[in-house]
Amino acid sequence: MELSSTDIKNELSGSLEYAVSIQKGLLPKDRHFKKLTNDYKLIFIPHSKLSGDFYWIGTKNNNHYIALADCTGHGIPASLLTVMGISLLNYIILGKEYTELGDYLKELDKKWIETFHHEQEVNFNNDWMEISLIKLTQDEIEICGARQKVILYNSSTNAIKIIEGEKYPIGGWQLESNRTFKTTKIPRDKYNECYLFTDGLTDQFGSGNNKKFGIHRLLKLIQTPFSTVSDKVEFILEYLNNWKDGQEQVDDISLIGIKI
Repeated sequence: MELSSTDIKNELSGSLEYAVSIQKGLLPKDRHFKKLTNDYKLIFIPHSKLSGDFYWIGTKNNNHYIALADCTGHGIPASLLTVMGISLLNYIILGKEYTELGDYLKELDKKWIETFHHEQEVNFNNDWMEISLIKLTQDEIEICGARQKVILYNSSTNAIKIIEGEKYPIGGWQLESNRTFKTTKIPRDKYNECYLFTDGLTDQFGSGNNKKFGIHRLLKLIQTPFSTVSDKVEFILEYLNNWKDGQEQVDDISLIGIKI
């Protein structure tokens, strides 16, 4: 029996909702964040129902790992990349031992490229991923990244620091002869707040002004005094919604704020 256009639409809608449920099920839950800190807040706003952004948490050898990533595009194709990204992070970080945090991203880059590059093909998909990865030890916070920034803040001294990721992504066209990912190590007591975010936040245009939200606006909001990180991120979300004021969202938007 031939399906009507309404039946097809309903079937696709049902499949999409099921895919959204699966993607949400793969992401860390509140209990996972609370193993790291009691004070955190997440902004996670997909451009479409399915997201190309994802976040990940892992624990190994009494150290905690947190990642926030942005895969090529958005919607269904990008969401499939997030599943692969989560799977590779589980395999590499939880299953392998490296001295430097950046070596995990180097292995991730290698495995990602291998997935899309087949020897018999001259051309292959140019899919990539931007990512920030942090490791919390008892004494230090370690940070590395690929085309993403991490912001550290001290609420007592108002000191703020941006840790730049590498200028190349995970995957994509590998123009560099040897990709390495620098690990930055900072004492835990130097900063007490950490923020990871994707460029969907800073690239968002405001209503009627044709200006991007931008990194400097985000830095100013992070330096606004609040008693908790959770309250501060709630304020950033409220500010963002007022900034958009009905303007079309340009990309997936994600931000994680944690007390460290």
